[in-house]
Amino acid sequence: MHDDQKYKAELLDLMRRVDFVLSEERIDYFAVYGTCLGAVREHGIIPWDDDIDIAVWRKDFQRAIRILTASREQIYAGDRTTVPGCPSRCGRIFNRVGAESTIEQRRAYIDLHVIDYAPPSRLWFLWTVLWYVGISRIVSRRGGSVGHLHQRLYAAADCIAFPFKIFSTAFLSKFADWIYIHRSPSPFVKITFDGNRKRYPASAFSSIVRVPFSTFTIPIPIGYEDYLMQCYGNWRKPPPPDERFSHAVDQESREWTVLTPLDDIRSLR
Repeated sequence: MHDDQKYKAELLDLMRRVDFVLSEERIDYFAVYGTCLGAVREHGIIPWDDDIDIAVWRKDFQRAIRILTASREQIYAGDRTTVPGCPSRCGRIFNRVGAESTIEQRRAYIDLHVIDYAPPSRLWFLWTVLWYVGISRIVSRRGGSVGHLHQRLYAAADCIAFPFKIFSTAFLSKFADWIYIHRSPSPFVKITFDGNRKRYPASAFSSIVRVPFSTFTIPIPIGYEDYLMQCYGNWRKPPPPDERFSHAVDQESREWTVLTPLDDIRSLR
């Protein structure tokens, strides 16, 4: 079973140390998704949420992972190549703890997303997302399945990308990135995540503003109002109870859901 308060205290402590390291090294990062919303509306983690999401620009992604792991703050960071269960094209940050630590301490994690420029053309942006999703499904060895949203588009992407199964996983990953990443400055940015079809104004991420988050402060996009509006619509009003979802723990069973197995976390000591 899961202890909410103990887990959130451990998660907040991890976030405080991550903020210290990234700020010391002058790596710009942003609280995004529900973490940004919680910082603005709740001044902390959303009561029914149980994860933290931050994002860095692509040029800082691998550097942030190296610096966090090398710091003296007992942190381990990695991407899909080094952390089992890590989402594609994202990173994940853990406590570097010993075997005597509690389950909640081992399980606390932060998702590290990547910010890229997005094509100015909405049609071209959706086309690159379609290819990205199709290739990513092959890379994750789910090339024959379709998604739960826009199933016909996913199925079409799987069919178009079927010949690429003859290539290696490493090559396909680089090819997907080459298609998906728009490296030239643009009025829009995207936060890399499988199937993300939203663009946000680049001006919203032109700088940061620090806001209270529990007992410390974290940076959020300067244009957080526009960003949150695109993410959640009327973000100032909490959703009804049946639309309040957590990520790490099932709210009914109180059991852990999608997370790296304990044996894998233990190996990060």
